Amino acid sequence: MGSTIHPKISLFRIGANMNEYVEKSLYDVLDKLPTRLVQLYYVNSWELDDQDGVRVSGNILYARNYYETA
Repeated sequence: MGSTIHPKISLFRIGANMNEYVEKSLYDVLDKLPTRLVQLYYVNSWELDDQDGVRVSGNILYARNYYETA
């Protein structure tokens, strides 16, 4: 395992009431990445049925005007 930690893993252990904080934290992390990596995260989240990841990365791509519908 590498030294990087998925931003949602440690926060979900705190409790279910942290959902808004988790999404904000995930947004902060993804927003600093290049668009290509955010696209990859979007596809990976979709394949793993991670609705939070799909929603947050999709919003970032939409804000960057790079959201494609197929």
